[in-house]
Amino acid sequence: MAVKKNYYVTTRPEQVQGRHLRAARILLTWTKAQAAEKCGVGVNTIGRFEEGSTALTPRTVGDIIRTFEANGVLFITTHLGFGVVLSNALVEE
Repeated sequence: MAVKKNYYVTTRPEQVQGRHLRAARILLTWTKAQAAEKCGVGVNTIGRFEEGSTALTPRTVGDIIRTFEANGVLFITTHLGFGVVLSNALVEE
């Protein structure tokens, strides 16, 4: 019997959903205000994203995702589905 190895690929920004962003924010222990400041967007923008708004521009979504990734968050896709992981190698102390 063959054993499947665990694998993942990084998720494209357009696949990241509000619940993933909220999970990532919680992993980083950021408030919505802190996330907004670090991402260079308004608190309402973070809130709308987390609530599933599709009205955000692809550029804004990309900027938000890149900021989270730069702070150690990996948005991933595995054989089990989408997820969020905090990379110890990238986390600021």
